[in-house]
Amino acid sequence: MEGHTFSEVLEKLRSDLAERYLTDESLSISKIAWLLGYQEVSAFTHAFKRWTGKTPREARSQRSAEHPPARRSTRP
Repeated sequence: MEGHTFSEVLEKLRSDLAERYLTDESLSISKIAWLLGYQEVSAFTHAFKRWTGKTPREARSQRSAEHPPARRSTRP
C-alpha cells in the first residue's frame, strides 16, 4: 500500500481481520481483541465502532440474522 503510513496499513489489516474473525462464532469478542493485538476489549470495541459505526457484538448479531447457519440434514 504505497503512500500509506504503517499505522494506516495496520488499521486496515485489523479492520479486515476483525470482520473475518466475527464470522467465526467459536471466537469470543475478547479472543478477537487479543488476536488483533488489543490488551483491552474496550479498546477493540472503540476501534471497531470507529471503523464500522457498530460494536463487534452488533455486527456479529446483524451478520447472524442476515446469514443464518445452514441446516444440517438429519439423514445418515
